[in-house]
Amino acid sequence: MKRGRTDETRGAGPRLTAAVLALALALALQVSGSLRILERSLAELRFSLLDRAPSGSIVLVEIDAHSLQEVGVWPWPRRLHAAMIDRLTQAGAGEIVLDIDFSAASSPDEDAALAAALERAGGGVSLAVFRQVAGSGSRADDMIVNRPIAALSDHSWPVVVSVPVETDGRVWNAVWGDVIDGEPVLSLPAVLSGRTGVIGERFSIDFSIDPDGIDRISAADLIAGRVSGADLAGRKAVIGATAQELRDLFSVPVHGILPGSVLQILAAESLLQDRAVRTAYGLETLVGAMLAGGLLIVLAPGGWRIRVAGVIGLLVVIEGAALGLLQLRPVMLDTAAAGTGLLMLAVLVVLGEIGLHKLLLRIARAQRRNSQAVLSRVFADSFDGIVVIDDTGSVRAATDSARAILGAALVEGEPADPFLPPEIGADVRQVLHGPDRPPGNPGLREIRVAVAGAAPRIVEYVVTGSVLADETGRDDAGGDETGTPPRVACVTCRDVTERRVAEHRVAYLARHDPVTGLINRTALEERLESILMRSRADRSDCVVILFSLDGLDNVVGSLGHGYGDALRAAVANRLRDLCRDPGLVASVGDNRFACVLEGVEQDDTGRFCDRLIDRMRRDFDLQGNRVHVSITLGVATAVAGNGNAQTLLRQAGTALSLARKMGVNQRRDFDAPMEQALTRRRMLELELWQALPRGQLRVAYQPQIRLSDGALYGAEALLRWEHPVHGPISPAEFIPIAEESGLIESLGTWVLNQACRDAAAWPQPIRLAVNVSPVQFLRGDLVSAVHGALDGGPFAAERLDLEIVETLFMGDDRPIREAVEALTGLGCSFALDDFGTGYSSLGYIPRFPLGKIKIDKCFVDGICTDPGSVAIVRSIVDLADSFGMTVVVEGVETPAQVDRLRELGCDVGQGYYFGRPQGAADIARRMQAAA
Repeated sequence: MKRGRTDETRGAGPRLTAAVLALALALALQVSGSLRILERSLAELRFSLLDRAPSGSIVLVEIDAHSLQEVGVWPWPRRLHAAMIDRLTQAGAGEIVLDIDFSAASSPDEDAALAAALERAGGGVSLAVFRQVAGSGSRADDMIVNRPIAALSDHSWPVVVSVPVETDGRVWNAVWGDVIDGEPVLSLPAVLSGRTGVIGERFSIDFSIDPDGIDRISAADLIAGRVSGADLAGRKAVIGATAQELRDLFSVPVHGILPGSVLQILAAESLLQDRAVRTAYGLETLVGAMLAGGLLIVLAPGGWRIRVAGVIGLLVVIEGAALGLLQLRPVMLDTAAAGTGLLMLAVLVVLGEIGLHKLLLRIARAQRRNSQAVLSRVFADSFDGIVVIDDTGSVRAATDSARAILGAALVEGEPADPFLPPEIGADVRQVLHGPDRPPGNPGLREIRVAVAGAAPRIVEYVVTGSVLADETGRDDAGGDETGTPPRVACVTCRDVTERRVAEHRVAYLARHDPVTGLINRTALEERLESILMRSRADRSDCVVILFSLDGLDNVVGSLGHGYGDALRAAVANRLRDLCRDPGLVASVGDNRFACVLEGVEQDDTGRFCDRLIDRMRRDFDLQGNRVHVSITLGVATAVAGNGNAQTLLRQAGTALSLARKMGVNQRRDFDAPMEQALTRRRMLELELWQALPRGQLRVAYQPQIRLSDGALYGAEALLRWEHPVHGPISPAEFIPIAEESGLIESLGTWVLNQACRDAAAWPQPIRLAVNVSPVQFLRGDLVSAVHGALDGGPFAAERLDLEIVETLFMGDDRPIREAVEALTGLGCSFALDDFGTGYSSLGYIPRFPLGKIKIDKCFVDGICTDPGSVAIVRSIVDLADSFGMTVVVEGVETPAQVDRLRELGCDVGQGYYFGRPQGAADIARRMQAAA
């Protein structure tokens, strides 16, 4: 007992010294700021372990992906922001904050609409003010202030939405406010919480508050009136962007990436719940922890393991206390220095007890045992075959995979040469006994190995040499009588048969169509470039014929994809038989094929195309199913080999696209006007996407006159495009482009909204006719678009005539019927435009509630001279009378036509005789003049 106490007394001094040293090191790290990363990591861990719910007094109106898709454009028209403010105000919401940049002006009408909504809110709305770097080449401290334009700031309060980003790229704090133009401006969190602090100073955000618990409302639902007022009454509202496309995102602790508006609400919730976290008591915690740790290692009974466990336990207790304190109070206990000091104290105790040299020896032995165990396992489990051969030619070690790959019975201690392929045996001998005996022979080689009872294998192998060391670690001891150290050769091999087969297959598929066996577009372009070079050399023509298989979709739809592939293979066989060189035939798409004719005359090309059409129109027998298809051809000719492969294929594709519009079994040859037309169409399509936001589109109105008394009956809304470079673009040119590109839906919605707004301001409630594309019925949501145009406005649905064309009724009319019934239920009427020029069946007339029939101009031109035109118009009038429909006549240009149409019983006239398309203000002045 006496000696034990003496040992304890002798060890107390070094342990106390270790405690003082650990305290000094931890204090130095704390003062230098080196523990900042650890401090924040601990703070983030504590936040993640706590779960605090939001107060529920703040609701987020989020501009999410659904809202962006429903509106279709960004930035939004400011009328939509005005609509959201009105909805919130009417629902009784409290403070309203828009976390949106309004520093740039929109159109005067849009800015005025938002300003009016702000004024109606009576000062209850705040708009975002923030600082940002002046430009991409500016310094980080060269900041500018973005504030709302004057028309908006006059009716709102400014709030600061800037957040400080720390050196780790994340946001930890928010600000109380900022000084803008010499005036203090509160931040968004301060305004929403009603708390105040020192302007310019920061407060920490409590990231234990769950952002998913914040009540959210989609902006699209709010605008459409799909949100209950009870969900908004008495609550503060933040309108902000959450869609990833808008890039208003910040990196934060715990939650990763958050939208800026959600981050602002978290900061406000921190103030509302008195959770503005402050970091404190770092020095006190360090001194207390090290004092307790020092006493523990000096006075605690038992061995060093118990003391180290006690120090670690003390660290756990401190961290638990810090977590509990954060749960109860908004205080983040700074334990980074204390934890570091305790860990260093534990390490010093371990090093002092075990001894540094003993520790290093144990580490070395453990590493050696682990390395040997790992290498043995890797050697045994390796997918590659490994054979180790000593300098006597005997097998020193071999894996099972090596025996399987080489098909050899390799036995440890037995000669290896009889079982190795000759190529590998020669390389082994070179490594072991060659003149220079290099340390290795790392050249990767590949051989074919015959295996009994199996197909030959392709084996990839490498042979390397190594010099063995003795137990002392020297690599130049021992060896034979000449003093040469022992050597071994290591053969590493793998079976690459399947890989080589797969590579060959991939190389084939990269240049061939797997269904037809024909070369694909890539290989065709390469082959075509070679042909063009020969054509340029001998000044001969090269022709590319591109054709589409027009009945393939029907075969797939009725019989299945397998039959579709069988049909393509059969077409390829006929094409091979027809062409002189099968290598000049290619499959360039699911239903497209190409062939190249070299050194032919124009007449030869025509005859070949005729034979091709005739050969392909013959029935195909697909497993007992007779299938008939047709083809359409596009032809492009490189005269004297001029041009390149891509251009020639593109020209043939252009000709094919035009041929498809002519019908089946048609052929078009490419010419320069096609290229010009296609170039203009591509230009117009690109420009059309920007025409609306650039203000190049406008709505004009053509008067409709009642023929019985000459009174103004209505007006038809017509979309006009004034291009700044190309001048007026005809609707007949840009409307089909809009329909094919999918832009017609947004354009149609804009025309509906604009026309209803204009017509609502006219002094007389005349009828308004708006054209509706079939695409809007089939792909868009026309019912919602009309709802949006009429919702909340003064324009009555009973005044609206939606003009549709006869082609709409071709095919399945169930979705059309549903949309028509829904719109008729709103009070809208339908007019049948261009009657008699399209779909010939009249069966749809009694099935749909049509209110008007519009007679096309082609029947009006000859109304005074052509008995046929008179008969057609009279028949249409009789048909309309039978179903109670109004007859509107288009293209009226002379008084004689007016008189004749009135005699025939037509109701309404429209044309240049009554007035050209004009602005909304001109229609209003016409009404005032007639009053």
